[in-house]
Amino acid sequence: MILKKAKHNIQKSNLRYKQKVENMRIQLVGLQSETKKLSTHALNDILNNNNINESQQTLIREILNSCLVKPTNRRYSENWILLCILLHIRSSSIYNFLRDQGILPLPCSRTIRNYLAMVKSDCGFDEKFFKLFKTKMSLLSDTEKHGVLIFDEIFLRESISVDTKTLTYCGLEDFGKDNSNLNSGQKADHGLVMMFQSLGSNITQPIAVFASKGPVKGVVLSQLVVKAITLLENAGAKIDGVVSDGSSTNRRLWSEFGVSGKMGKLKNFIVHPMNENRKIYFFSDAPHLIKTVRNMLYNNKMLRISDKHNYIKWDHYVQLHEQDLKQISKRVCPKITNRHLVLDSFSKMNVKLATQVLEEAMIFIDQWESNMLNNKINESDFLTKQTAEGLRVTIQSTIDLTTYLLDIGFHYVLTNKMNQDKLEIFFGSVRQATGPNDHPSTPTFLQVYKILSAYSILKPPKSGNCTILETATPKISLNDIKEVFNANESLRFKKLQNLTSRLDEIVNTGMWEADDILDHDYCKSSVKECITYYICGYVSRKLSNHTKCNNCKMAILKGNSSTISQATLTNMKSKGGLIHPNQGFYNLILAIEDSFEKHCNSEDVFENCVDDVLVGSGHLTEFPCSEHKSEIMTYIISYYITMRMRQHTALQNRELKKKSCLLKKKSKLVKH
Repeated sequence: MILKKAKHNIQKSNLRYKQKVENMRIQLVGLQSETKKLSTHALNDILNNNNINESQQTLIREILNSCLVKPTNRRYSENWILLCILLHIRSSSIYNFLRDQGILPLPCSRTIRNYLAMVKSDCGFDEKFFKLFKTKMSLLSDTEKHGVLIFDEIFLRESISVDTKTLTYCGLEDFGKDNSNLNSGQKADHGLVMMFQSLGSNITQPIAVFASKGPVKGVVLSQLVVKAITLLENAGAKIDGVVSDGSSTNRRLWSEFGVSGKMGKLKNFIVHPMNENRKIYFFSDAPHLIKTVRNMLYNNKMLRISDKHNYIKWDHYVQLHEQDLKQISKRVCPKITNRHLVLDSFSKMNVKLATQVLEEAMIFIDQWESNMLNNKINESDFLTKQTAEGLRVTIQSTIDLTTYLLDIGFHYVLTNKMNQDKLEIFFGSVRQATGPNDHPSTPTFLQVYKILSAYSILKPPKSGNCTILETATPKISLNDIKEVFNANESLRFKKLQNLTSRLDEIVNTGMWEADDILDHDYCKSSVKECITYYICGYVSRKLSNHTKCNNCKMAILKGNSSTISQATLTNMKSKGGLIHPNQGFYNLILAIEDSFEKHCNSEDVFENCVDDVLVGSGHLTEFPCSEHKSEIMTYIISYYITMRMRQHTALQNRELKKKSCLLKKKSKLVKH
């Protein structure tokens, strides 16, 4: 009886739970139907009445909208797309995790890449980018528009790749369209980045990148700086200073502008090229100067200001650290570590360590140099010429620019915005994004620059209570990007369109015959011809998948067997599945190959190959299919040249990698 009663109670309990589950299911179906019928106006009323902020409202709308349509038919709001772009740039792995797990209704990565592809940031000064930058400047206040131009170079690893969007090589020396006369066609190993840094806010924006072979010469650099200042001023920014490090090319830049830090001949500014009533002050990067002073003391082991003063010795800091380590209860200098005192190549570049060792800047530089000139101290007891001049110019420029900014309405001035820290952080992000490499390759650097540059111009202000999803937040919109960058056709489209139009004038309808193409003795085939024939079979297969026209296929395909001498390699490797191309198609590919061999190292390899094939070849006068002749011929020429460009870059990069490995091995054998 007890078991029957327990069984009866369990059955009743199960029935009650089943009824509850059924009721909940019915309620869920009802809520889903109500959600589908929910109008936008009603949804807005619900969100507004519950005091939900604008960012959360956008998220709720996107989630509800994604439930109403199939995943392939989703449409996203502009603010949501903008947030997705920034999230994908910050961390693609987190983005993919949130999307794959269905936590957020995020568009696929291809959609994000398509939006990013709209922002075209070529080398040099891009007019379209400055139009977008002008839009961003219009959103800032007057104090935020005041800023400095900072620039620096990063060493790159020589490498080239194929840019399929422009049908050119990426990784060669490139100063932009306006300075194409400076392009030598050599592989670039330096990247020059120019950046605008606001003095009234946290806004920093890379404005231009240049790929060069070796450091950019001082004369060329001065021209680029003047043009950058002009473009920034036209975009709405107000440039008050130029910041650079103490390299020899930058010192040559100073001499070109007449800037000098010599004792008694100090000049730290030039007249503004856009306004005679304003000045542009020059700065030598203060952190670099501090590192230079610290490293000089470390190398020389001692310095002194005059013969009446005792030596400042590096050993003093070492002894202080050793005594401090003996303290049991509490250290006097807990932040000083062994890395501060025993410097390696990385420690010498660390600004934070240098600042902690040398807390006081040089106050009496002129007196110190006078003591050296009067032989009161040795020359080794004084700073280097570049460091002393850099300190004079930087200190005076800091005083003058601070006074000027306070006079025009600044409540305070942060002098840390007058150095290259933001640009060094930018380079650090580039190195981090390119993986554990000594130096990023040139194509990779340019690609990462484009992404980080797009991120900088799209992200909203970092300070205050503004968020990216608020409509009142001043920011660049996707419509702004579309208006600026979608106005013209791509360079690839223009090149292919030009090729098609030229083929229309040359190619007539007719059968491809071998005798009409080349007068050649096929009894003696070279290795090149056999390999070209083999590759031609691969291209034939790709092309046959590209078209459904039987006439076009007959023009390029011959079958699965051939007895001509050029087919020797194909016959040896074939097990019955390799394709043999039509003889006319083979000779066309052979002509393209000959042209590519002539111009493979040219900067304009695609245009040169096309000109060589079209101008010097009478074998393009006929094609069997009248309907698709220009389209198929364009595809053949563009596909083969692009394929050979990729193969050429792969071989070039392989050779460069071998040379780099050999140099690293040799460097390990050299005693330092």
